[in-house]
Amino acid sequence: MCGIAGILDLGAGPGTLGAARAMAGALVHRGPDEDGFYRGEGVALGVRRLSIIDLQTGSQPLANEDQTVWAVMNGEIYNYVELRRDLERRHTFRTQGDTEVLVHLYEEHGPELVTHLRGMFAFALWDTRRRALLLARDRLGKKPLYYARTNRQLLFGSEIKAILAARAFAPTLDPTAIYQYLCFGFVPHPRTAYREIEALPPAHTLQIQADARTDLRRYWHLPGPAAVPPSREQAVERTRELVEESVRLRLRSDVPIGVFLSGGIDSGLVTAAAARAAAEPLRTFSVGFADQAFDELPHAHLVAERYGTRHTEIRVDLAEEVRRPHELLGRLVNGYDQPFADSSAIPSMIVSREARKHVKVVLNGDGGDEAFGGYRRYSAALLANWMTTTLGPVAPLAARMAPAPRRRRGPVGFTLRLLEGVALAPRERYLRWSGLFTDADARAICQPSLLGQVEEPARDVVDARVEQCLAWGVQEPAALMMAVDATHVLPDDLLVKMDMATMAHSVEGRSPLLDHVLVEFAAGLPDRTRASAFQTKPLLREVARGWLPAAVARAPKRGFEVPMAGWLRRELRPFVRECLLASDARIAAVVRPAAIEHLVDEHLAKRRDHASRLWALLFLECWLRSARAPATP
Repeated sequence: MCGIAGILDLGAGPGTLGAARAMAGALVHRGPDEDGFYRGEGVALGVRRLSIIDLQTGSQPLANEDQTVWAVMNGEIYNYVELRRDLERRHTFRTQGDTEVLVHLYEEHGPELVTHLRGMFAFALWDTRRRALLLARDRLGKKPLYYARTNRQLLFGSEIKAILAARAFAPTLDPTAIYQYLCFGFVPHPRTAYREIEALPPAHTLQIQADARTDLRRYWHLPGPAAVPPSREQAVERTRELVEESVRLRLRSDVPIGVFLSGGIDSGLVTAAAARAAAEPLRTFSVGFADQAFDELPHAHLVAERYGTRHTEIRVDLAEEVRRPHELLGRLVNGYDQPFADSSAIPSMIVSREARKHVKVVLNGDGGDEAFGGYRRYSAALLANWMTTTLGPVAPLAARMAPAPRRRRGPVGFTLRLLEGVALAPRERYLRWSGLFTDADARAICQPSLLGQVEEPARDVVDARVEQCLAWGVQEPAALMMAVDATHVLPDDLLVKMDMATMAHSVEGRSPLLDHVLVEFAAGLPDRTRASAFQTKPLLREVARGWLPAAVARAPKRGFEVPMAGWLRRELRPFVRECLLASDARIAAVVRPAAIEHLVDEHLAKRRDHASRLWALLFLECWLRSARAPATP
């Protein structure tokens, strides 16, 4: 696990090693153990290393036998042992680690080497003979990679701050990205909040020649339904086998490994499989809150007790954290580089900080929801499809008569949000159920000066994701929503949250349930097997019945969330007005102050729950005030 950065001079000048050092220096938190650099004709590569595998000889950059191919990588290739066993017949290895397989695979397969990798990765590979730089990102987007192109240079880095550290250009704000952030709560790839910087999409390679020719290619996508789907019993057994295999591969490490144990099914299954396969007692870490509605420590304790793990409970008074909102948001803004509204980043940062006191590597349960139907909106998609099919035009008419939901949670909130979505077109329905603002909402609150510069509304982003998934053969209602989430929310929200939170504290996070072989198997299952109108994650629950305590296997879905609605009405109440409604508030350049005041008043009076929206606005305001943010339009 590392942070990588580099520069390609498109004018055939010497590699700018000084800038590469500055870029890598901005990534010390991702790799505090050592740095490494390569300088060639027209290129400079830099890396900060977090030593996990091959502690003695695994330093980067790494080259092939004649030093014509050089690589730097962030991540882990979990099948490197098997790959190396084959490659050793034809190549000489100097290390015992996973990065070296990249240069030898490239010698044999060129850019198609990525199709042989099973892991999480973002890497850069320099071919001195062809004078070509290859950038690549793993299939689901677990590891980030950003790049920027100027007239004479291409710069890349694991984080946006690395590219900015080169000081190669004056960054400017992307109004479309800010608008999309307001709709989604994150900036969807390939955009970033900076016009000049792009995110390399998941499952893509980007090849850049020194003469400036570029080739961006997708090398993988989610499969459509299996031609002959397995029976339910076969699906349960195959899921069990793949979870065990995925966890076993992710236990490969030369340093101690732990597990983030939330108390839910996903992390519980990962803990169960890891405890069975680990040679030593497993370390597990759980975070608990004073608010019992958000505390999963009791369920986590049951799992830890069953498998005899060395369990650490981290009890956090999050109310105390939010009593210092300037400090809290300052850490988040610095960590995430651009607007990011997922408030579960707060506990993610805390549990990562505490876990680092004991381990360098943690497994987590990320991906179980998107692969196996874990969100209530998948149930809602099935119910909405049944309502519109059965009731026809009566369904949206009845839905429009329902009152707006005051709360997002609970059976009443779910039912009202379901009806709210039924009355909308499918794309708008997706935005209503998974985003913050629909396009109509956003147009109503944004300043005309921002709206006039928006090149792509949120609906177009969703449309593109939907059409892409349909082209892959995904058709069923829940499957389609899961596929869109896997290409949209997962890489740009959930995986960003975990990567940045763990790496901010020099911890490597591994996600066994996002092994692409397991994800492909799940994607091939029909809705009737992996989704339900009345239960989340039915397939994983069947696996859980044999592995987890009954109280955990039967427990309803509870996300890793914080009591933000209450904080905004209590601890953060003065800060909200001070920050968002101040006369010098930067956010006033993009969102109308009257609209913000209306949201604040409705939330404080408990007429509507606008917690997610207000937190998004608070984050945006603090980011716009930060030194790294460009001027508002």
